[in-house]
Amino acid sequence: MSIISDTKEVVGLIREVDNADLYRKIIDLSGEIYELHGRHMEALQRIRDLEDEINTQSAMQFNQDDGNYYVEGDKIPYCPTCWESDRKAIHLTYSRRWGHSCGVCSLNRI
Repeated sequence: MSIISDTKEVVGLIREVDNADLYRKIIDLSGEIYELHGRHMEALQRIRDLEDEINTQSAMQFNQDDGNYYVEGDKIPYCPTCWESDRKAIHLTYSRRWGHSCGVCSLNRI
């Protein structure tokens, strides 16, 4: 069982005892448990986000020939301005008329 379902079960059992003080205490504790559980889930998500960021940073390779960044296996370049300034991995778009451009920072390379 999870801590949330265990807490709900305990609240139900204490309700049956018919002790108002005990019931109030367990309701307060269950609120704290829900809050801690929420913080735990946020921390886990932050860890996953940081792991993704580390993996992206290690995969990003600068190409001196065209001045763009690439990830192995991905032929579409990433914006060097967005990557170097904000560590944002933004794919560049390409048109024959304008060359490579970034929709975020407005970089244009012909």
